[in-house]
Amino acid sequence: MEINPVALFVALTNFSEGLGKTKMVMIINLIALPINVFLNYLLIFGNWGLPALGLNGAGYGTLLTQVIILIAFIYYVATSKSFADHRQELHSAFKVDYAMVKDIFRIGIPSGIQFSLENGAFAFSGVMAGWLGAQQQAAHQIGLYISSLTFMISMGICTAGTIRVAFYFGKNDWTLVKSIGRSTLIIAGVIGAVFSLLLLLGFNYLPYLFVSESAVIEFAKMVLLMAAIFQLTDAFKQPQQGF
Repeated sequence: MEINPVALFVALTNFSEGLGKTKMVMIINLIALPINVFLNYLLIFGNWGLPALGLNGAGYGTLLTQVIILIAFIYYVATSKSFADHRQELHSAFKVDYAMVKDIFRIGIPSGIQFSLENGAFAFSGVMAGWLGAQQQAAHQIGLYISSLTFMISMGICTAGTIRVAFYFGKNDWTLVKSIGRSTLIIAGVIGAVFSLLLLLGFNYLPYLFVSESAVIEFAKMVLLMAAIFQLTDAFKQPQQGF
């Protein structure tokens, strides 16, 4: 049986985030960055007496990083006082609740399809940019990197809002559910507007952080202008997906 460390890590982090315990998720992911860089440095270029594996080394390094952070998070869940009550109920976690499984599929399948289509569209847009040429693809990557960074801020707000909405939904406190949902939408809108303004003001300068080739920079400017336009819609979409 194959075990996917990424899927297990995501399941555990979602469990932790669903309980409002997001700090350790952030810490472990931040620690994973230098570990991944170090392992890639060793395995790609063959440093410290290890074989130079090239692109395969990048894959092995990333896999090892995922295994390391999975073990770290399992240890955290197994020892933290925050999860003591849940560890006592661990035996019930292995009992299959078919009604709950049906409910999970009912909610999860449409969300999964939407998420797959969205990510597939972004991935295919990179292929399409490559059809136009190497410079266009480089510009596309610059735009995608910057827009992904702004997207993560909105998604973090969405995650926090979803956790709080779910908490008070469980308590049947509809006043706070509406208040938190409204607040999340307002915050997401403000963040989207700020990033849109920053991109509109900085699209002439941001590409220089990545490249110096004039042709790529000109293409990247156009991509960043388009990214500035969809910042608001992207920001508002995140809370709607979460809720």
